[in-house]
Amino acid sequence: MLPGMKNLFAPPRLRIATISLDLPDDAFKPKESTSFTTHYLLHNLKPTARRTAERILLRSVRNVCKKSNKPRYILINELGYPRSCWQDGKKETEGQLERSLIQYANKYDVVIIAGSYHCTDTLFNRTVIFHPGMEDNPIYHLKKTSAGRDDEYIKIPFDRDVHIYQTAYCSFGILVCLDSYDPSLAISLLRACKADWYRTHPLDIIFVPSYNKDQKWAKLACKDLSQLLSCIVVLANVREYAGGLTRQVFQCGEKVIGRRVAGRDPVCLYSIDMKEFRSQKSESERDRRTYFREILGLP
Repeated sequence: MLPGMKNLFAPPRLRIATISLDLPDDAFKPKESTSFTTHYLLHNLKPTARRTAERILLRSVRNVCKKSNKPRYILINELGYPRSCWQDGKKETEGQLERSLIQYANKYDVVIIAGSYHCTDTLFNRTVIFHPGMEDNPIYHLKKTSAGRDDEYIKIPFDRDVHIYQTAYCSFGILVCLDSYDPSLAISLLRACKADWYRTHPLDIIFVPSYNKDQKWAKLACKDLSQLLSCIVVLANVREYAGGLTRQVFQCGEKVIGRRVAGRDPVCLYSIDMKEFRSQKSESERDRRTYFREILGLP
């Protein structure tokens, strides 16, 4: 259970929102090193672009949380967390974004998976989690997989174990972009699902914050994960690379249709019938057991 949260029953319909921000190439200053691309040097984001991204992010979260059918979970695309840092030798106001998201998480009783940012000190790609009941520091989840190219120069954590986060309504895991392609992480999640703890805290959702040009394969990976792990997989991609597929949600291998929120905010809402999902999950898990027994030649 995330610190400060109370254990509650999932509502009849669980609502999830995705936010897909624009991070166009001209929002970044020229590269200063051949070892990184502009997109992974987020400290190269122009101050005006950073403030714009921060304003849109906060406005989108605030507006969707004020709705009568507000979400319980919000997912923002990878690298969509415009963290304040040094700009042109002058440090910007530190912590204002964090304080605002902590306030929204507590005020609106919502879990916010706030995309990620490239930590220039440690070289980790860090997803930031805000949840109800928290007082100060958010939870950081590290990306586990690197493309091994100059366009994704990140450090891989020594501990590649997957984590399942228990919240008031559901439990969830996070696979950042390429993590969703990694079969070893999928196997780790399957192994976690066999633990005694999992029997009372089943994995319901995998959130996939993404910054990916290859939406076809990203979509297929998320669909396969949803079917393999008998869960809901929520994908949120950066807007300009998505080609109309800024977000995808799958429930036990089947696509879930969302609704774009009216207005200028880049938000889409999904509503999951939890009774239907639980039934579908049980059936999917039975099929999975049968499938693996056939592969192993067991009766």
